[in-house]
Amino acid sequence: EYKKAFEEMNKDLKPVIVETEEVKPVVYYRVQFASFKKERPLDFRKFKGLTDILMYKQNGQFKYTTGNFESYSNALALKDKLRNNGYKDAFIVAFLDDEKISLKEAKAVNEK
Repeated sequence: EYKKAFEEMNKDLKPVIVETEEVKPVVYYRVQFASFKKERPLDFRKFKGLTDILMYKQNGQFKYTTGNFESYSNALALKDKLRNNGYKDAFIVAFLDDEKISLKEAKAVNEK
């Protein structure tokens, strides 16, 4: 009885479809400039003059990066600047959701 009354009351209702915008994952490019077996403080003397330093750990090594760009070309410019300032082994690394990914994976994500 109640079910029939409920169905009769709601017969003209249509489901509401809410379209949500898909959130595209964002890749961030950083420049790795140092790697050590032991953790260093972010104000380590060799890091003097660098800002926005982040450390991540990989394969038992403590790796240090600077910069945080959505654009590969901006990271490339920073890498060149760091190399000119004595960080001869500086190179670009990519992160997705705070997890390091390969540059190939980063390119694939950005092409989606």
